[in-house]
Amino acid sequence: MADYGYYGSAPEKERRSGGLFGRLFDLVILIVTWLAGLSLLLSLLSQVVNPNSVAWLSFFGLVYPIIYLVCLGCALYWVVRWRRHFFFALLMLVIGLGGAKRFFDPQMRRTYEGSATEEIIPDLKVMTYNVLSFSKEFDNTVATTAELVARLADSLRIDILCMQEFQNNATNLATFADEAPRLEYSVFHNMDKKLGDRNGQGIVIMSAYPIVRHDIVDCDSTFMRSLWADIRVGTDTVRVVANHLQSTSITKEDRAHTLTPQIVTDTMREERLVELAGRLAKNYAVRANQADSLAQFVADSPYPTIVCGDFNDTPISYVYHRVAKDLTDSFVMRRGGRNATFDGFLNIFRIDYVLVKEQGGTTTKKDKRAADEIGRLAPRTYLSPDVNYSDHYPVIVGLDIVRPVEE
Repeated sequence: MADYGYYGSAPEKERRSGGLFGRLFDLVILIVTWLAGLSLLLSLLSQVVNPNSVAWLSFFGLVYPIIYLVCLGCALYWVVRWRRHFFFALLMLVIGLGGAKRFFDPQMRRTYEGSATEEIIPDLKVMTYNVLSFSKEFDNTVATTAELVARLADSLRIDILCMQEFQNNATNLATFADEAPRLEYSVFHNMDKKLGDRNGQGIVIMSAYPIVRHDIVDCDSTFMRSLWADIRVGTDTVRVVANHLQSTSITKEDRAHTLTPQIVTDTMREERLVELAGRLAKNYAVRANQADSLAQFVADSPYPTIVCGDFNDTPISYVYHRVAKDLTDSFVMRRGGRNATFDGFLNIFRIDYVLVKEQGGTTTKKDKRAADEIGRLAPRTYLSPDVNYSDHYPVIVGLDIVRPVEE
């Protein structure tokens, strides 16, 4: 008796294969399956390889959501075709599931059950937002962009507001004083270190609680990328580190031409794409250095710490892996709603974060005693409202401070 393998009889084999065209199409999808699987492994590897060593790996992390979706499509195809290649595609999906959850479907909401020795004080609401200097163009005659952002923060009862690309001038400061009066404490620093806290564009931290000290994290020699403030919340001190890491340097021209179907007919597409890739690679390396400095600074923090802002990198990247390694990503608190925080490129990129170091450092006996008395931060909620005040979306996180009860 002839052995026709898993196809069954010869006629059945021919019918299921779809003839010559079917076999050729299977071959194409098989190649795509293996390329997607290899790309997925390379993208996961990009998290632990410094871009200063191998820059091209970072590009695989950039398109991780697309790679994962291609693997999913291939798995579904092989199920329908009833081919053993399905098991390879399934293996890639399982390997990449952890990374996919950072984009698509986070873990079930974590809960912190209060014990007899703990009490939970009300939520602390933190909002981070790259406001694009309040220059987003859209149809609105009711209020300025700064007023809309301030009203959003006030309506949501935000306790700590961190903004990047904040244009620090008398008009904007007066707007927030009028529209969000709860945020009476603030500290600002220009991106250009030489300008200090004078008017200009930079990072601002506004708070409903007193700011007892602040400074910058010295990430590189030219621009200020991270501003920190210690904020007194009741009897606890919380450190907030607001960030705007190195830009991707993708211009409006890139968005309007290089990254659209128009590039297909462009006679200079090779030169344009090579130039764009070079800019991206250079900035990957710069952000990697900034991430190294930032991660060390956060690790040394003696207080529970909130690390937030625009990282200009996805959750599958060296920057994210380096900074978030020992922190809690509040995105796992998400219960429905939007995933992406950047408005553009198919809305698949999450590059704005609120990460939490739940407890302070314990490097000395004195720090250890202090840490025992300071509450720990427990992320509770995550929200990214669908508002079009910028090319980013705000990220709003609710936290609890859980602390021991004095006996």
